[in-house]
Amino acid sequence: MKWSTFTASCLAASPLIEAHYIFSKLHVNGKQVGSDFTYVRKNSNSYQPTFPTSLNSPNMRCNSGASQGGATQTYTVAAGSKVGFSLWSAGKKIEHPGPAFIWMSKAPGNASTYDGSGDWFKIFEAGVCGSNPHNDGDWCTWYKPMIEATIPLSTPPGDYLVRPEQIGLHQAQDGKAQFYMECAQIRVTGTGGGKPGPTVKIPGYLTASSPAITYNKWKASPGAYHLPPPAVWTGQ
Repeated sequence: MKWSTFTASCLAASPLIEAHYIFSKLHVNGKQVGSDFTYVRKNSNSYQPTFPTSLNSPNMRCNSGASQGGATQTYTVAAGSKVGFSLWSAGKKIEHPGPAFIWMSKAPGNASTYDGSGDWFKIFEAGVCGSNPHNDGDWCTWYKPMIEATIPLSTPPGDYLVRPEQIGLHQAQDGKAQFYMECAQIRVTGTGGGKPGPTVKIPGYLTASSPAITYNKWKASPGAYHLPPPAVWTGQ
């Protein structure tokens, strides 16, 4: 899909497609900086989800067609700041039940030329906040307009990719979990001193049979949902 027809395509989409979304805007300390895709890499997948058939693909890092920064700008953020990601189009909200994460990966040089092949660590995760995962509204990010997290104060300075991710589980029981992820480019300042971890590679932290993406939330009593590893790094 050409980005020049992005708006028209969204308006013409079916109700199912309209539930799809894309993290297009960066927020720092509660305020939006730039506009859509100023600091978030555009992908060639539009607002369509990625499915488990792509779990071994490098496209799992920043989405299809977003392995390089292109015209994406890099925003300078002080360690200890809060970063958030909201969705394309005014008033859009996360409309699929499932977990959400924010990941970071330090670039060896400039964020704009980094493909995300290094180590990734989590600074945020959210699963179930209510008592019954069967209910859409009991998932922490259900119908939220954004996800956000604090960059740990001890994060080493340098350029990073920051990867918001939400996994829709409404078809997970059929092997069709839906992945929504992008990459923003930031430059972290501060004194650092921390050692982020545990780390994983993306792709690699999930397989098609991982319980976190095959979970059947449609059962009347589906049982506890367990977030996938690794643990969130808090800077300690």
